[in-house]
Parts: sequence; C-alpha cells; structure tokens
Amino acid sequence: MYNFDEIIDRQNSKGSYSSKWAKEGFALACFGEDEIPNDRIALHVADMDFRCAPAIKKAIEEVTKHGIYGYSMPNKDYYDAINNWYLNRYGLDISDYKIYHSHGTHKAIEEAVSRVSNVGDNIMVLLPSYSYHRDIDGIGRKLLGVKMLNNNGNYSIDFIEFEEACKVSKAFVLCNPHNPSGKIFSDEDLIKMAYICRFYHVVIISDEVHGDIVRSDKCFKPLVKVVGPRGIITCNGINKTFNLAGLASTYFIIKEEKLNKLYDGYFSSASPFEIAATIAAYNESASWVDELNQYLDIEIKEVVEFIHTNMDKAIVKEPEGTYILWIDFSKYGFSDDELHNIIYKEARVIAQSGSHFDDNDQFQRFCIASPKKVVMEAFGRIAACLNNRK
Repeated sequence: MYNFDEIIDRQNSKGSYSSKWAKEGFALACFGEDEIPNDRIALHVADMDFRCAPAIKKAIEEVTKHGIYGYSMPNKDYYDAINNWYLNRYGLDISDYKIYHSHGTHKAIEEAVSRVSNVGDNIMVLLPSYSYHRDIDGIGRKLLGVKMLNNNGNYSIDFIEFEEACKVSKAFVLCNPHNPSGKIFSDEDLIKMAYICRFYHVVIISDEVHGDIVRSDKCFKPLVKVVGPRGIITCNGINKTFNLAGLASTYFIIKEEKLNKLYDGYFSSASPFEIAATIAAYNESASWVDELNQYLDIEIKEVVEFIHTNMDKAIVKEPEGTYILWIDFSKYGFSDDELHNIIYKEARVIAQSGSHFDDNDQFQRFCIASPKKVVMEAFGRIAACLNNRK
C-alpha cells in the first residue's frame, strides 16, 4: 500500500532543507573531509528517506490552510491520541499518567536530568551510547558510562559494574531499544536494572523513541509496563516512528506524584503542525508503521546477509529494534584513518564513527531507513573498496 522503494530527492528539492543530505554542518563533520562529493550516500542520521504517512501529510495541510500559526497548545485530542496509542500498541493504560509536551527528546532528557539531580552529580548511561553528553555535560552534570559486555556483537549488561555506578549516580538514562546496538532489553534485564536503581534511589529516564520500530519476531515493552511507574520518567514521541524529526515533537510521561511535583510550573508550547501530526499519526497511521516494519525486516535481513557474504571480516548482527546497523570492522586490521578513508572518501558513504558513541572508530553506525536500492548501493561500494585492499 505504501511505497518505501520510492527514491526521493532530499538534496535539491524545494522545501526539503535536509541536514542529513546537506553538504555542510553535521554531515561535513561526520564526513571529515574538506568537501562532500555530490554522489555520496548519507546513512549517518537517524531519520528516514521515506515519505510520512498520508494521514499526517493531510493533517499538516489542513493546518497550513488555516493560515494562522500562532501560539498553540496540545488539546484533549492530542492527549487522547497518545493514550490510545499506548493502549492499542502496548496494552498499557496511561490515562492516569501526566503527559508533558517537549521540543524534542534531547530537551526532554535535559529537562529531566536537571530536575532530578544537582550540578556535579553523576548521570549513568550504558556504553556504547547514543550521545547524551549534550544533555548531561551542558547542564553541569557528569556522564558516567557503564560499558556493556560485547560477545561478538551480542551486548549484555555487566550488572556488577552497573550496581557500582548506581551507588554514585542520581539518574540513569536508559535507551531502549538501544542505540547504537539495536538491542531490546529483556524483561529480566529491565527488572534487574529497575530493582538496583530503586534500591539506590536512582531515577530512570527511559528513552523509548525507537520503541515502535522492531523486528516482526521481537517484542518491545515500555519499561513502566514491565516494572511499574515508580521512579521512572519515560520519553517518547512521533519523531522516529513516523519520520517527523523536523517537527521536534516529543513528550514524556510520569505517574509517580513525587516526580510530577518536580515539574510544577513546567511549560512547553507546541506548534499547530506537531499537534495535528501527533493526532493523525497515533489515530490514523498504525498501518503505515506496520508496513514500515515489514519493509525494514526484509531490508535489514538482506543487507546483513550481503555484509556476511561480501565483507566477511565485519561483525554485524540484525538489530532487534531500530533501523541501525552497528558494524565492527576491527578484524580488517586497518588504522582508524585508513578505515575512514575507505568508507567515507573512497566509497563515498557517510556513517558515524564509534567515538560518537564512547567507543572506538573501528565501529561505525549506519542508519539504513532508506530505499533498499540506495542502501545496497552504499554497502556494495564499501565492500568493493574493502576487498580492493586485501
């Protein structure tokens, strides 16, 4: 029903303004050269090269027709849509939770960290980790990383180190599904993490923005469904699921009254576009998400099989959630600079190096939510350049 194979020009089309496909800014910083070539393939940013669901486009067009885009605020329809999504998607009734709007997940996490901790406090994350540094370091807190155990691409938690870190931390930012590994934490892991955090009075800030993007044979559960709401702030939104990151529309939910009191006086205005988009996404676009996941299932499987066949020294696993491939190239024996030149300069593919995730640059993160033809072209180039060096 939906055409995820359509190749859409995000470089030159009027109205695109894509940072992912730009030739400056973050793209240039990731590329690491003086100039980005025109034929590069951009796989470094976690947004999708797919058109959003028709119902969302229609809802935004209705707002556009109205002609006045003044100060706006979420209404009952907005909150009901979020409630309904949680009930229908996760079997979780959040009607007695408070829902707070936020301008993006980073802002929600920064806000949460600032309200549950003090300047100088440790805020724990699992490494490798999506870059929460700007949310933590920027407000005077200290990021404390707990390195996960890596068994040939299979990540697990070192609970001895986890507990030691909890003893000296005020909050724990959990990313589930995990970025960059794509791991969905098991109920057992979630229960154990929550138990330790509660014992040491560590607030969990659970970033679940990738929670709707999962493989067909896997299951994601919100943390509060598994362990209950005590001591938990959940961050979520339409940005990743529905490819609406440009609207910077996210929200967070809290049930525990002690945590809600920390938000007395909190206010975040919303644009009319993101309000309309949220309502249309959660009320009318579930089938689009289902088809998206089916497409990603096939694409991820084929790309991983291609890598195993044609890049035999690369270590990669099919992610349980997200559309991210976290690839270890260390067995090739190239230096960091050599590997960068092969992937970025020779193959002309932009990824993100492992140092962005508190790991080493033998790891590279690829966001492959693009038409399969584009993604296969990217990895075909990388494979050819790698094999030419053998």
